[in-house]
Order: sequence, then C-alpha cells, then structure tokens
Amino acid sequence: MSGKTADYTRRAIDNYNSKKDRFTVITELGTKDRIKAVHNGSINEYIINALYKQLEIDEKHQNKSK
Repeated sequence: MSGKTADYTRRAIDNYNSKKDRFTVITELGTKDRIKAVHNGSINEYIINALYKQLEIDEKHQNKSK
C-alpha cells in the first residue's frame, strides 16, 4: 500500500470526528510528567475527567446565581 488512507477509512474517521469537539491544550513544560506521576491512565483521560469535574462545579454555581 502506498501509505494513503483508504477512502472508506477516511470517511469513517471524518464521521467519528464530526461528532466530537477537539481542543488543543498548551501547558508549561513538565506538566505531562506531573500528570504521569499522579495518574496511571492516559493524559487525555486525566484532562477530560478534570474538565468535566470543573464544568459541573461551574454549571451548579451558574444555576445558583440565576
């Protein structure tokens, strides 16, 4: 194979990605090592869990102030 992704595979990837939000996070050098030191799972999993936890707190706070 020439290294190109097959059209049906590209369509499946594009379909999957169309149902997701994507973020790029830039942190201070060494942050990945700090996360790895306290979390055995993936860095993405750690960030998602932290984001959802904080988002729930923020939404509760926002709803109380309305």
